Amino acid sequence: MPITHVHTEVSNRARAGPFPRGGRALPARDTEFVGLQEAYRASGGIARGESLAQRMSLVGPGGYLDLARRIASGELFSFRWHDDFWLPIFQFEPLHLMPREAPRRVLSELHGALDGWAVAHWYVTASLALDDHRPLDLLDSDLPAVLVAARSARADARRCALPI
Repeated sequence: MPITHVHTEVSNRARAGPFPRGGRALPARDTEFVGLQEAYRASGGIARGESLAQRMSLVGPGGYLDLARRIASGELFSFRWHDDFWLPIFQFEPLHLMPREAPRRVLSELHGALDGWAVAHWYVTASLALDDHRPLDLLDSDLPAVLVAARSARADARRCALPI
């Protein structure tokens, strides 16, 4: 994943703590982004959509339009940060950069109930439904349990969205 000026700037701020040189707190969304970078590092990290689309076009048909179509159809999830969209790499087969089946199945349970930021956080947050494991950590070893947890998260999100 190429490192952008913005990425470097935010990483440097995160290492400096919540109050960089000027004494101002780091914006909440920037802090969230740095947290997601760290949370996804062991599973391949996160990549800017543009650079991922370029890599996809090198290994087969696709590229930017294919990636956008897959996100719009709910096969993949992404989230926007600083005018770019970002995708966790665990969603892809490493060699051909095609969407993996397990994350697609889980996303089909979450699609429409949670936005990209919420899905990104859900995957890397310990869940009581998964005995305090993160969904990402059980994706390959216990997909049925992760699917149940995703259904529960979808139901909770819909329940919270209902007017009282």
